[in-house]
Amino acid sequence: MPDTALWCSRFARSAERGIGTASHSEGLPHEDFHRLSDSAEAWVQGGPLFPRRALIIGSWFLLREIELAGLLLVHVELIVDSPPRVRPHLPVSKADTTAIGTFRELDCTCPSPLAPCPYHTAADQHAFASAASARFGTPPSSFPFFPTRARTSASKQAVVNTIVNAASQLQLPLTAANVRPRFNGHSLRATGAEYLARQGIFYNLRTQRG
Repeated sequence: MPDTALWCSRFARSAERGIGTASHSEGLPHEDFHRLSDSAEAWVQGGPLFPRRALIIGSWFLLREIELAGLLLVHVELIVDSPPRVRPHLPVSKADTTAIGTFRELDCTCPSPLAPCPYHTAADQHAFASAASARFGTPPSSFPFFPTRARTSASKQAVVNTIVNAASQLQLPLTAANVRPRFNGHSLRATGAEYLARQGIFYNLRTQRG
């Protein structure tokens, strides 16, 4: 028994060696998104065009960087009812390991103080992406919803760099006290969740299979 305890202790130390504290994602102040540049141009090399729109949609729908980068034009459905709503389809997500696919939808928030509106932001981007898809002869099934200048999907790192650039525009410190980066690919999830919590709203985003 003493030998077993000794080896268990050594195995535990070996497995834990080099593991630091958990790297938590910090959110951006969603209320300050109106201060971000609304330029059509990407903020970073290889980043999405209309980057502010990308961050707005990513925050409202709590998307990881890979989910935002992977959205195609065909995945985003605009429903013109009363109220109008936007329904992004996520073909694969971390919670959907079998790739069955899910969709989520949010209503237009106008004229509520909840801003910027997810529906109208998506509608503006849908019009831009649809026109670009038709102009270049690329079907919606393969054209990115947030294309780069090269008409491709942005890489994970380019989306992360876009998030970090937004933090710089808002004059936020980019590193924490322990010198770890404050913002990463999960920061938009934190942004949306924290914003709705500050508004006293439970996140009743409708998520369905299919």
